[in-house]
Amino acid sequence: MALKKAPKRKDNTNPNTVLVLFLVFFVLLSIGLGTWGYFGYAGQDKLRDDAKKAKDSEATAKLTAEFNLFQALDARQAIGQSLEPDDLKELDKLRDRFFQEKENFTAAIFKNKPAIENMIKEVKKDIGYDDAGNKYASSYRDRFKTLDDNLKKAQASAVAARAEAKKSEEELRLVRSKIDNAWSMFLKKIQEGNDIALKAAQAKYEAMEKSFARNQELQNLIEKTETDNKAAIDKLLAEKAVLAADLKKATERAANASSSMIRISSGPHALLMDVSHGKPLWDDQLGKITKVNNKEREVTINIGSSIGVKPGLALNVFGAGWKGRAEGLFKGTVEVLQVLGPTSSRARITSLHDNEGKEIALNDQSRGRIQREADNPLKEGDLLFNMVFGTHVVIAGNINWGGSTSDSPAEQMRHLREFMSILQRQGVKVDAYLDLADGKLHGAITPKTRIFIGDARSAKGKGSVTKGMDEDAKKLNEAIAAVRAEAIERGMLIISADNLANIIGHRRSRSANEFEPSGFRPTVPFAGVER
Repeated sequence: MALKKAPKRKDNTNPNTVLVLFLVFFVLLSIGLGTWGYFGYAGQDKLRDDAKKAKDSEATAKLTAEFNLFQALDARQAIGQSLEPDDLKELDKLRDRFFQEKENFTAAIFKNKPAIENMIKEVKKDIGYDDAGNKYASSYRDRFKTLDDNLKKAQASAVAARAEAKKSEEELRLVRSKIDNAWSMFLKKIQEGNDIALKAAQAKYEAMEKSFARNQELQNLIEKTETDNKAAIDKLLAEKAVLAADLKKATERAANASSSMIRISSGPHALLMDVSHGKPLWDDQLGKITKVNNKEREVTINIGSSIGVKPGLALNVFGAGWKGRAEGLFKGTVEVLQVLGPTSSRARITSLHDNEGKEIALNDQSRGRIQREADNPLKEGDLLFNMVFGTHVVIAGNINWGGSTSDSPAEQMRHLREFMSILQRQGVKVDAYLDLADGKLHGAITPKTRIFIGDARSAKGKGSVTKGMDEDAKKLNEAIAAVRAEAIERGMLIISADNLANIIGHRRSRSANEFEPSGFRPTVPFAGVER
């Protein structure tokens, strides 16, 4: 058996051992230093966080103090307290920071900032703000003083007003007392006037009763007179035949007595228009009044361009009666100013007549005028008449339309042409007219010609028979008489220019200063004297 060899001891002085030991020591040292460094640095972060928090708390506290200082200084300025120059500068700086809101007084830090902003806006509305000076324009102290002064003035005014009201009440009481006394006096006078009017009315009634009795007496007298006249008429009829023969002989002798004398037919003439009651008897209405403007003296009528109405057309106005006939009173005349359309025109009032047929002057300022107009007023539905509208006429004679006489044929023809232009505005067709310069008839009388206008007088003499009348005047009068005789033979209406103007409602223009009426009254027109 072999013997084991004893192991060899390791040499602790070997360099590898030292290196291992050094490495172990270094590792342990690194772990220790790492642990120490970790815990050491961890404390430093905590210290830094604590220091930052302390610094932030100090900044917040300072910002809060500045925020509170801004509120205090702003409130003091708004109230009206005087601030030191340093305080004013500080307020300006803080106000800029408050409204700029960058990193200063933010709404995130100060939750009540929106409320403070609204409060400052309301303060600006109350006392005003000076943008240039960056300060309030006034203060609550000034405003309070102003309001207090105004209140004192208002209280003083109220005291004065109460005194004035008391004085006015006293004056009103005195005035009422005077009015009551005057009213009592007026009532007394009215009663006295009523008594007088009643007595006058009773007197008129008694007079009317007497008039009725007198009328009955006259009626009886008329009946007796008619009976007596019948016997006289029978006697006159017997004598008529003898007188007719004598008249025929006398007429022949008179016709041959002078070559300058005009012989006019003694046969029956055409019927004249009867306007004795101020109304046409056979004519149909031309239109109606649709609106009355008494203030402007104008009316609106329901006729226009569809029937040929032109400005200047004159119309008589009558009250409407049964079935639309002119059975009412004659009210006045109108003249078309403007044709508004096919069935509408505007006309001015040219004359007014009261219920007795008397003309009322339009510019009369007397108190009775209003009552007379009210008794027979123009109103909607009144009828309009123009008896010659659309009629054919012949004119022969001197038409003295302008109111001034003249022996000049040229002037006479000027009047005639003026008259014919007026007739054209009335819708009249002039079929023929006698030239006063040469005595020739221009145009021709046709079966449609209905009216003869004129008379047997020329401008060169007062009548158809005048001593010393020259040959031209004689020939002219003979020509007029010839046309007139033909018109009578044809059964035409014979009428003068003046009467024609009256029956169609034409009124000549007059001065506004004239207070006299035109003189026309709805009675039987004068037809002239047959020679």
